[in-house]
Amino acid sequence: MTKTTDPAEQTTGELIMEDELDTETHDVDEVSPEVVEQAQMKLDLFAAATDDHSTNALEIYDGAARFVHHKKIFDVSDSAFIAIPFTVKKVKYESEITAARIKIKEKDPSTGKKREVERIAFPGEVEQVVEDVLRKMATMQYGYVFRGRIGCRFTLYALREECKKAGHEYNYTQLQHALTVLRGASCKITNTYTGEIWEENYFSNLVRGGYRFMEDGKRENEPWLITFHSLVNESVLELTYRSMKYPRLMNIRNQMAKWLYKRLVNTWTYADLNSPYQPTLVRTLVESGKGLSYRKDTGRAHNANNLRAFNDMVDSLIKVGVLDRAEEQVDYRRKLDDGTVDRRFDLYPTEAFVSEQIDSNKKFKERQSQAAMEKLTNMKKSL
Repeated sequence: MTKTTDPAEQTTGELIMEDELDTETHDVDEVSPEVVEQAQMKLDLFAAATDDHSTNALEIYDGAARFVHHKKIFDVSDSAFIAIPFTVKKVKYESEITAARIKIKEKDPSTGKKREVERIAFPGEVEQVVEDVLRKMATMQYGYVFRGRIGCRFTLYALREECKKAGHEYNYTQLQHALTVLRGASCKITNTYTGEIWEENYFSNLVRGGYRFMEDGKRENEPWLITFHSLVNESVLELTYRSMKYPRLMNIRNQMAKWLYKRLVNTWTYADLNSPYQPTLVRTLVESGKGLSYRKDTGRAHNANNLRAFNDMVDSLIKVGVLDRAEEQVDYRRKLDDGTVDRRFDLYPTEAFVSEQIDSNKKFKERQSQAAMEKLTNMKKSL
């Protein structure tokens, strides 16, 4: 188990949080009972399709790089936007991350006293873990439908314990910070061919748990409530998610490797021991959000760092049993105008991963058949 310390807590001071119940929501329109009932039914199916050792990957949402790999808290005068192109099954998309605007307390260098300042914060490693854990918790007793949206109702203690079980130990301040950033930051995903756009906060709604006093004078904590991004909601309602191993996901310590694992689950659906997955270095680093490295003195490509970043990602997936080995296609090497050397690799799966994908395919087809039957039934009702 690793204990992860949020860099924000180390270097930027104390996050300001409110103790009272605070509700922040987008969806204020009334939702029909039928919509709520349908969402609850799909959430029940989502939970039933997920055992203790599995979670779910979402094709477009998880294909997007949504978490930064570098310093994540900046002055408000800095740019609050990061745009990252990516491709899913030959369809080109662009992911645009907009940072959350937050208030924190940090030490004034001139007086040594704490002061309240505004900063912008991008979702990073801790936020990535918290979102993954809450998506898992939504398949447990914490799953909740709020105004027709799929979400999770939980206490900070329950969230902390679930993170701890998954090998990530955070304190309450870190968790509150992560939830605040996920509520304030937004992710805009654009299909560059059709122009279709999904733009929403990572958590579309948030009810911030406070506490209340009981008749006997004791204080009782109120639960928190969040609803997920519209693409998560859409995937659950349309039954388009795919199964993957939750302990394996949580054991991956490399952020890029987590992204690649989800990418493989969603796109390498017919993984075969003798048919390797063949990514290129440049596309993988760019689409994962890591980006390419350049030398500060010359501005030219830092090929050693690029190769190291790619190898670290692959090694992480070998370590957790997704990949068996990786071999470079030496005759493929291409030198780009900025000096970057692009490379192509053959990634070979493990028997375990192939078996998991076969099982995932079976479950996916069953859900799609069920969705088709429901659509036909609804069409007949409307006639």
